[in-house]
Amino acid sequence: MKNLPIYALAIFAVLIFAGIDAYACSCIPVNPDEPIARQVSSAKKDSAVVFSGKVLEIVRKPEDFQIIVKFQTQSSWKGSVSKQITITTASDSAMCGYNFEVGKIYLVYASGANAKSLQTGICTRTAELKAAKADVKALGKAKILRRK
Repeated sequence: MKNLPIYALAIFAVLIFAGIDAYACSCIPVNPDEPIARQVSSAKKDSAVVFSGKVLEIVRKPEDFQIIVKFQTQSSWKGSVSKQITITTASDSAMCGYNFEVGKIYLVYASGANAKSLQTGICTRTAELKAAKADVKALGKAKILRRK
C-alpha cells in the first residue's frame, strides 16, 4: 500500500506521454511590420534553391508521410537548378506540407543538403507564382532556364 501513490503517478505519466508521436506544424510567425524585401532576402538566404516552375507530377508516399513533386523549372534566383527538379513536402499541412497542384506554376523556396534532398513546406515563402508578385520583385533579376 505504501507504493500505491508511486504506481498511480507512474500510470498517470505513461497515459500522459503515450500520445507523444503526434506530428503538428508550427511556423515561426513573420513580423508584419518587416518590409517584404527583408523577408524575401531572409527566406532566400535560408534556402538552398529558389526557383519558379510548373508542377508536372505529384507522387504520394503515405508510408513515409511524404509527397514527391516534379517541376519543369522556368527561372532561378538561387542554387543549381536543372530543367526538371524534384522536391519533397510533408503529406499534409498539419505536418507543414505544401499542397501543390499539377499544372500550376509556383515560386519555390527549398532547403536541403543537395539536389536529391530538397524539401519545402508551408513555413517557407513558397506560393503560387501569380500570388507571389511582391517576392518576384524583391528577388530581382532571375536566371531564365532555357529549354532545348
